[in-house]
Amino acid sequence: MVGLATRLVIAERVRQQLPAGDRAAIDAEPHWYAFGALGPAIGDFVPSEVGENFGDPGRTPYWAVWKEVLSIAVGDPSSGIPGVAPVLRSMTGLLDSVSAAADDEDLSALQDLVDSGVEDVLDQAAADLTVILQQFSDPSRLALLGQLMGDRSRPRILDHLNLTPPGLWTGRDFLHWRSTGDFCVALRKHADDSGDLRLIAYSRGWQVTYAALTAGSGYMNSAVGSCYRTHWWRHRWVGNFVDAWVWGYYDTGASMAGDDPSPPFSDWTSLCAAGLQNVADVSLGPVDHEANARAIVDEAPLPRLLPEDFAEFWMKAYDDVYGSTPGGPVAFTVDSLQDGYTALLTMLWFQTSGDVIGCNPLPGSPPGSCGADGPPSWTDPTQINPVTGQPFLPEPPSPENDPHIAKIVSGVILALLGITTSVLGCWMLGAALVAGGIALIASGAVQPDWDSLRCDVFWLRIYLFNGLTALHNLTVLGGVQHPYPRDLAVDQLVLSFAGAELPYTSGAAVTKSKNINGLKRPWNGALSTWTSTPGGSHEDPQTMVWALPGLWPSALVDDEAANPVHHLVSEPPPGGWPGGDVRGFGPAVQAALALLKEDSTDLPSWNLDGDRGLGWLTWQLDAPYTIPVAPVPQS
Repeated sequence: MVGLATRLVIAERVRQQLPAGDRAAIDAEPHWYAFGALGPAIGDFVPSEVGENFGDPGRTPYWAVWKEVLSIAVGDPSSGIPGVAPVLRSMTGLLDSVSAAADDEDLSALQDLVDSGVEDVLDQAAADLTVILQQFSDPSRLALLGQLMGDRSRPRILDHLNLTPPGLWTGRDFLHWRSTGDFCVALRKHADDSGDLRLIAYSRGWQVTYAALTAGSGYMNSAVGSCYRTHWWRHRWVGNFVDAWVWGYYDTGASMAGDDPSPPFSDWTSLCAAGLQNVADVSLGPVDHEANARAIVDEAPLPRLLPEDFAEFWMKAYDDVYGSTPGGPVAFTVDSLQDGYTALLTMLWFQTSGDVIGCNPLPGSPPGSCGADGPPSWTDPTQINPVTGQPFLPEPPSPENDPHIAKIVSGVILALLGITTSVLGCWMLGAALVAGGIALIASGAVQPDWDSLRCDVFWLRIYLFNGLTALHNLTVLGGVQHPYPRDLAVDQLVLSFAGAELPYTSGAAVTKSKNINGLKRPWNGALSTWTSTPGGSHEDPQTMVWALPGLWPSALVDDEAANPVHHLVSEPPPGGWPGGDVRGFGPAVQAALALLKEDSTDLPSWNLDGDRGLGWLTWQLDAPYTIPVAPVPQS
């Protein structure tokens, strides 16, 4: 499954290479073009899963995953979980203010911070960060997420006991597996008939992704080790690594000499603040993504962001193609389309806005002589003090231990910033020392220890960096956020909480293609095992999946030298089911350019997951899932 960021890169490179006369609508409505390029991803969030006992459809498992994930971002009052976004604003805001005061040696600015009563807010912020880390490293919570990502997300076609008709597949699977060419043509026809530049741009974006998924799924299946149907969450996980590579490579203008990047991976552009939620924003007005995330967590109604005429246009094309789907229609409606779009933007906000976990740059080197003895133990909130059973905390300032007010004022800032909390019984002492120390300094009796203050602020930034790094590694492991480009330089990342470590693969081992002949049997859904290359036996009968090992993802995008074009997406047409030949379609950009220029009124309905191999047309089962698999053409 080609990731969303990679689709947007492909779409932009297609736009740049189209003749000016062929891209007028795209240039006029770039946001609509980008939205179209997200393509069938909108089906991820359309509430179309099979209900209890085949009853009314409810939210998709993917929606349920993101409800849990978004509670990291905005919190969940019903469960007592704070949100990273408000915590981050509180802590970084004060750290910036104290840094400025220390750099300028501005006592009045320090006094203003004390007078503002900010200590209560920041005491809560530090406590909240600890709660967030504890909640999302809790085994029971991880087990719930693992269940949602595993068995709950298992494609319905894999049921050994029941035959789930296509009309009751999830929206995501439906748009990848049913009449894909017909729907692409219908969108273009209705858009062209309307003369509306927005809709024309959208339909061209969808065509680009139809080509990108057809041409790119073989590469993605090889990097994963199987197809989306049999290893669904690994596909999402690997897709995030490929997205990080593709975005960094093309936005930076990088090159690869074998496995050596120039510039190094650490200098590549990151997706952490790319703002993809804005790139594909066609909303009627300003969007409050944080409020929408909170609505998803609270299961509250979502705003209708899409213009009504677009929803009507989309549903008209949908009804033309899918209106008589056997087994009943998938629950695409105007309302579900609106919800799907809002949720899709909210997911992109979490991943790429920089407002949640963000880019989290390393604070740099300690100032002056600070750090001679290494970082204090309390700077890593993921580690547990074996004596207290709580995260390490700094020693509270005490006149008995250090009678010099000039030296303890800096230490008291730790209390002001919320690291020394009231649970240690030292908060009132700390507040009194802040007031007393500042008063003495203001009267000229003593001078503040500015060097010590600058050092303490640096260690507080390390504290925040370590906490956010742990959260970032958790979301990367979970397949809901992209790795940083610097992560691609190593073969292994490590998730660390409370002294326990969980290593997982990174870099070339995840992103490069592999020779793969045959799909693996379905994943068992076990927690966190999506990070391992699928082992075990193949799903019979075996088919050709990918024959070009050792390539970086540029081969997927536009490297024709590494991934030659053997035939284009829409020509020659497949001779008959199951479809095309075993050579592949070449890079996505070249396939999409050929498709847009051809303006075909009859596109093959390729299986957009590349399932069960290269060049397969859409298929289904006419009995419960068994091995050997007995696919038949879609009815």
